[in-house]
Amino acid sequence: MTRSPLFGRRIHFSGSISPDLAVATTDDVKRARELVQTLAHELVARGATFVLPVDTEKTRAADAMPICFDWLLWQTLHSASLAARLMRPTRWSLPLNTIRPRTRSHRSSTACGTTCAAPT
Repeated sequence: MTRSPLFGRRIHFSGSISPDLAVATTDDVKRARELVQTLAHELVARGATFVLPVDTEKTRAADAMPICFDWLLWQTLHSASLAARLMRPTRWSLPLNTIRPRTRSHRSSTACGTTCAAPT
């Protein structure tokens, strides 16, 4: 089987959603989040790894939708890692490169139930 050219590549999603509802409606935000989640699953399947920041999940005042994809990607990659463990319990690797947060003020738990411990 041929290895994907994405195997081992580090992917970093960046950018944010406009807080203005006239620029990005709530439905636009939902579709963008679905696209990022689908893209992350496909990249994991092709062997890519990810570099993700750890910060609070900032939301828009108008509809409380997240403006960044950081925590969505954490949750998606966590789910993909669990699926990989179930499929190959003896050989798997996390599709994630972790970085240490700058402060202890980061979010203490994710929507997927994992806990991010602050460095000591």
